[in-house]
Amino acid sequence: MHGLGQDLRVAFRNLGRNRSFTLAAILTLALGIGANSAMFTVIRAVLLKPLAYRDPGSLVEISGGATIAHFEEIQAAQKSYTAVGDFFCCASTISLSGPQGPEARKISPVSANFLEILGVQPLLGRGFLPEEESPGGPKVAMISASLWQTRFKGDPQIAGKTATIGAAIYTIVGVLPSGFEFPFAGTDIWVTRPREYLNATSPMLQTFGRVKPGISLSQADAELAILNQHYRTAHPAMLDAKPRALADVVEPLKARLVKNVQSNLWMLSGAVGLVLFIACANVAGLLLARASFRSREFAVRAALGARRILLIRQLLLESVSLAIIGGLLGLLLAHWILQVLATQPSFSLPRHDEIHLDGIVFAFTAALSLATGVIFGLLPALGASRPDLAAVLRTSGATANSAARRFALGLSARGILVVAQISLSMILLTGAALLMESILRLRQVDPGLDTHNVLTMRIALSPARYSTDAQQIAFYDELVRRVEALPGVRGATLSFSVPFSTYALTPIRRASEASLLLNQRPIAMFQN
Repeated sequence: MHGLGQDLRVAFRNLGRNRSFTLAAILTLALGIGANSAMFTVIRAVLLKPLAYRDPGSLVEISGGATIAHFEEIQAAQKSYTAVGDFFCCASTISLSGPQGPEARKISPVSANFLEILGVQPLLGRGFLPEEESPGGPKVAMISASLWQTRFKGDPQIAGKTATIGAAIYTIVGVLPSGFEFPFAGTDIWVTRPREYLNATSPMLQTFGRVKPGISLSQADAELAILNQHYRTAHPAMLDAKPRALADVVEPLKARLVKNVQSNLWMLSGAVGLVLFIACANVAGLLLARASFRSREFAVRAALGARRILLIRQLLLESVSLAIIGGLLGLLLAHWILQVLATQPSFSLPRHDEIHLDGIVFAFTAALSLATGVIFGLLPALGASRPDLAAVLRTSGATANSAARRFALGLSARGILVVAQISLSMILLTGAALLMESILRLRQVDPGLDTHNVLTMRIALSPARYSTDAQQIAFYDELVRRVEALPGVRGATLSFSVPFSTYALTPIRRASEASLLLNQRPIAMFQN
């Protein structure tokens, strides 16, 4: 240990003598390691970590929407699940009223047993009761921990109090744990979905459940196919009885959450990995060049009896020291990258609340730094530790350096590093160029409207204050009049949504055609 400590002091002394080299190497490694640490943090949180539910591997979702009748038939006849539940296929925004004024919040109607299926306990209060989703049941709601803290000041007695949600008064029965994001990210309010509120012919429900122990996905798929066939036979006029190009399948809940981002994240991870390889090759080249100027030092040490393993250890300590310092700076860079991404409105990933640096990320960065230091330092260490003593000691100056360089580096070694850097850089540049070209083409697409100098805003009215259509119309008319009166405003109008922000799938038929059953009509997508 004494010898290792002495070598470490010598390593830092040598690095301090050539500060420009040391700074360049550390910054290069910090960029590569920091980018990979940030990418690993995202990959681990979104793709690798199990869902924060009890026995998450048994949670599944059935693809395709279902009507309430279809869901109830599956619920009654299924044999593969310990329990099944449902939620509306898409979250919506609703007005939450109170002394602070109205506020738009995301709401998700769910079945009463959704927490029981997930195995989640409320932070405060209780979950929904079965009778609370029965026709005529009480209006109850659960809220997120963030809404509880911001809107209700963390009131520990919140359970049992009321809040005006939309046009109705709901009793808050519980607060969900921080970071809970089922079924959609950003949901702040959960309510039951009373049967009378559902359109009997609209397949707006998404079914999920927990498979029984020993039941495979293929077995659950086979049962689902039989249940769907029975449903189509019994309810041929229903919209969700319409034959589909893709059959409904049972898939793991985690796969459903991440399937839209999984391939993109892995591709981005590969690109970031290439950046680290380029950084390693770059620093290895710097070390090779530096070793050539230390050839006389190595020759003298070898002539005085220094063993080769000690020379290799000395050089590896220098490269590992560079990598560790680069890794520490890389952690700071990774933290900054994640902080910047979190503030971007376009940064929307499932499970984004779980993306943060932790002990596992620190361990990954430490291991990556150590491996990086060994990988890029091994080739220069092996070459420089075997100097041609006769050639080096017999010559001096540029001649010695040239002779040592030819032996220590080997023209092929430096050539391989140069070719590797150029090849990997060309791959990244080509990919970046293609991506930029796609973005430029998208920006040049004519949307069919002029968006220059057009501003938009969203507003949520309090249903308690504007309870009738006449009151709402009067408010919006006055709003448009006042906005148009502002200096510099050429015109103002109202819209349900901005263009291209929403869409709807609707069965259609031509006016000239005979009336068709819903499941016989083609499905059209309307983009708003």
